[in-house]
Amino acid sequence: MLVQVIRHSILGLGTYEDMLTRVIVSRAEIDMRHIREEYKVRYKTTVTRDVVGDTSFGYKGFLLALVGRED
Repeated sequence: MLVQVIRHSILGLGTYEDMLTRVIVSRAEIDMRHIREEYKVRYKTTVTRDVVGDTSFGYKGFLLALVGRED
């Protein structure tokens, strides 16, 4: 499941950048909205919050642009 892949890639020490980037880029136009919603329900936090907490600089901005707004 994609939400588990995102969570695994940012949970713990360090970030699996290749894995995180691959999932977000490949799903950004297809079903990122659904992924954001399921992630929030499953993990009681948002993809945005976890990406912000685990990435930095241009890489963070790039991923957040693809993830999209979370209300």
